[in-house]
Amino acid sequence: MKKTLKLGAFLMGVGVVISSVSFVLAKPGEIDFNRVLTRDLSHIKTETHDITPDKSQLTNDNIQGVQVDTNSFDIVVKSGDQYSVQEIDSADHAVFETKVENQQLIISKKSKKGNNYQSGEPRLEITIPRNTKLQKMTIQSENGDIKLKDISTNQVQLTNTNGDIELKQVTIDGGGNVTNKNGDIEVEQSQLPIVEAETKSGSLSMKRAYHVSYGDGANLHLMNQSGDVDLD
Repeated sequence: MKKTLKLGAFLMGVGVVISSVSFVLAKPGEIDFNRVLTRDLSHIKTETHDITPDKSQLTNDNIQGVQVDTNSFDIVVKSGDQYSVQEIDSADHAVFETKVENQQLIISKKSKKGNNYQSGEPRLEITIPRNTKLQKMTIQSENGDIKLKDISTNQVQLTNTNGDIELKQVTIDGGGNVTNKNGDIEVEQSQLPIVEAETKSGSLSMKRAYHVSYGDGANLHLMNQSGDVDLD
């Protein structure tokens, strides 16, 4: 009797495997990858976690800068009606925490230990009130993109590895450093101070008349290794 049950379970398992594989076979010997991708994506769960600090702390007097340190997440900083921080991923509970300390809005992971893998396209969306002038934007990331849109700040310190850095309609008055490795740096319709742009392994393109200098003569340094630098 036990042997019969084991044989039945084995045959059921084989049937499941065959049915799972057969749906991707367009013709004998061919795999329909479009169907595979569609099927996989349809099973990805997405949760939005509001991790905005208490509203009583979210004033321009309390917040002079933004500080983010993370990995394996895209980071989007944009303008909007009010301060907010949204974590969008496949986790049941938020893996990030926020606080306002020393006039900085700080976003960091609750724990850097264990498996933090997230399916889909996990990202942090940070909204800054329109017409707000920050003193400093500090972001350090790995394995994800950094995107700033319609933001005004005096200083920037952006560091990324294995991802792109995009600045669109960004105003930087003072200067700082934008450093990337294994990804592109793209600047579009932005207002920059005197800038130095360099790439060690990639192309350098400048389509707008930015003020350019080198070394100590520059206020903003764009440095890339293994990626392009585009100033549009």
